[in-house]
Amino acid sequence: MTEEGVKKVTRSITLTIDADSYTPATVDIAVAMAASLNARLQGLFIEDTDLLRMADLPCSTEITFPFARQRALNKSSLQRSLQALGAQARDYLAKTAERSCVQWSFSTISGKRSEAGLADTDESELLIIGQASSYHAPALLQPHSRHILLIDDHSPALLAALKVILKQTATMAMEIVLIGGKRAEPPENIEETLRDNPNILITRLESNDVGQIIKLVAMSPDYVIISRYQPLSLIQKIVHESVCPVILVTTP
Repeated sequence: MTEEGVKKVTRSITLTIDADSYTPATVDIAVAMAASLNARLQGLFIEDTDLLRMADLPCSTEITFPFARQRALNKSSLQRSLQALGAQARDYLAKTAERSCVQWSFSTISGKRSEAGLADTDESELLIIGQASSYHAPALLQPHSRHILLIDDHSPALLAALKVILKQTATMAMEIVLIGGKRAEPPENIEETLRDNPNILITRLESNDVGQIIKLVAMSPDYVIISRYQPLSLIQKIVHESVCPVILVTTP
């Protein structure tokens, strides 16, 4: 299937974020994906139920920034803070999507970011799970290389998602680690497609050992791209261990 074909079958992209994982950089890459793949972008802001439950405990306090003052924390005040942050995320997504002529929608739900969108009923072709707020998008002027971990590369849609990231970081050196997956016929094979780019180093690992994969995730790549058809237990472990955006690709 060609990249043009991927655009025709891709219907929607879902971005899940919460109070800890919302950054403009994550929204930017989601909008870039939607624009490139001609897809609708659904923003999903998660109000963490565990966090709200903890806020109701008598001993709960928070440390305010930047003055490091301690004050009591309660569910009502935390919920107001989450709603304000959700509105901020919605406004930024709307502005960025409209600038790129991307159709968008935005919803707020209660739950856990690591579980949102992982159900079999989710129909998004791409699910982008925002991670820790300490993550920053690759800066184009930084001299060192960036790293992408790509797990199961048999799907043309994974290559399409990868190309969007490469376009965003076109001036930088990039190291791509491929794990598992069957080799597709050229030109969809990633090595064949990208071999003439001198800025890209590709390493293929045939091992499907979960422990090795999690160790690679723990080395803090800039993005993890994985097929949705990998075992759910592996996907959940990757989401739990990763501090960078995790991009799940559904389209076969």
